[in-house]
Amino acid sequence: AARARGLLAARRLKEERQPPEGRLTCGLLRTWAAYERLGLAPQHIVSREPMPVARLKRPTAAQVWEFVMRNQPVIIEDAVNFDEFP
Repeated sequence: AARARGLLAARRLKEERQPPEGRLTCGLLRTWAAYERLGLAPQHIVSREPMPVARLKRPTAAQVWEFVMRNQPVIIEDAVNFDEFP
């Protein structure tokens, strides 16, 4: 069943979208099939542009959680107070 989903995803990828550069591997097929099953748009999966990385200075847990839920990278500055750290 997983192989059939992967082959179907590869066929759709070839017909409807720009195929990835390089070799098409089983891992890529499995990943693509999982994203297809979740209904995520391909522009969120494959991008030729580097993702911008936000910087947060002493963020709260809620601020970091927003980036975690969007699966986006974030640089955290001054997260540890060295004067009060044991």
